[in-house]
Amino acid sequence: MQPASGGQLQRTWTAGSLLEAPTANGPWTANNATSPYTFTPTGAQKYFRTTQARF
Repeated sequence: MQPASGGQLQRTWTAGSLLEAPTANGPWTANNATSPYTFTPTGAQKYFRTTQARF
C-alpha cells in the first residue's frame, strides 16, 4: 500500500481481484473496487489481498 493525499492509503494491483477480511485468517470477501483503491484508515481494521485466476 502507498500513502495517498489527505491521510488516505492506496492499494494498487495489475490483475485479479481484491479481497478483504476483518482478520488475517478471514473470512475473505470480495471487494468490487478497481485499481487503484483509495481508502481512509479509520474505523475497524481490515486486511487486504489480491488473487489472480490460474488457468
